[in-house]
Amino acid sequence: MRSLPFLPALLVAVACAPEQQVLNEQITVEGVVPADVQIDEMTQEFLASGAQFGVIVDPATGDTLTLSHLERNINSGSFAPAGPPTCLDCGDPTCGLPAGLGRQIQVPLERLSGSGEVDVNYLGASNWTPIGQDCDGSSCPTPVASPATFDVVLYGNLDTCSSFAVFFNADNGVDLGTCPAVEDLGSALGTVATAANTCGAGDDYPNTWLGNQELTYMWTAPSDGVYTFDTYGSNGAYAFDNEMEAIAFDCTTILAHNDDTPGFGVDSSLTITMFEGQSVLINVGYWSPGSTCGRFDLHVNPGATSDISLDLTAP
Repeated sequence: MRSLPFLPALLVAVACAPEQQVLNEQITVEGVVPADVQIDEMTQEFLASGAQFGVIVDPATGDTLTLSHLERNINSGSFAPAGPPTCLDCGDPTCGLPAGLGRQIQVPLERLSGSGEVDVNYLGASNWTPIGQDCDGSSCPTPVASPATFDVVLYGNLDTCSSFAVFFNADNGVDLGTCPAVEDLGSALGTVATAANTCGAGDDYPNTWLGNQELTYMWTAPSDGVYTFDTYGSNGAYAFDNEMEAIAFDCTTILAHNDDTPGFGVDSSLTITMFEGQSVLINVGYWSPGSTCGRFDLHVNPGATSDISLDLTAP
């Protein structure tokens, strides 16, 4: 992700004004501009992203700024900010280092018209790698009838300990992020895919560790906890040496990967700590770049049984 544009000495007038202001005919802002952000350049990034909403956050102070495009209403629903966003893990000038750079942003939205499920899609970010999102404390999509106010919670990691921005849309329909070729598994547990075949599948994530035929799934945690994703037994059943990755919702960042799990031969596994309603992308394919393909079974179970762990909830 590209770093935020910085303002070396002079702050724009809105920096100390928390009330709503109209920057131009298209954008309103509400909140406090972080001291290291140049608002003119940031609004240009926001416009270029095509997003309906943007949030700029100073992790040191917890100050937040909402950007809202006045004319970008998606499908039959019309959404508007319902109050200032909250950074649940901010207020520390050191960003909690060296513990980690994970952050949660809670964004209240109001549905002005339309009904049905709410889908949140990332459209861009600066100094931030998105991981997933919730609606109303449960999984997106969430049925919301207008008029109604609800919270969207965005999860991600800072690239550096400085101000960051996230641009997103509120929409109708099932959220598969903005990543291609994703099958939504919901919150299913146990064996969630049987004899899944990568032969003929696409190479939608070419910058990953896997071969050029792979299958990608989105899975959403039914409650706070630790979950293990594995392909145990697949090589014995199908003679397929597989590898597994967890991928962020920027569709490129590999959060964790595993090839061979001790005690399970060349089958793969990942243990991930997640919030209720938090989603993750799991990518499975051949262990090495190339055209080899095959079948696998995918299992998801509570508890930690992998030697590779990923904590999506870590601040």
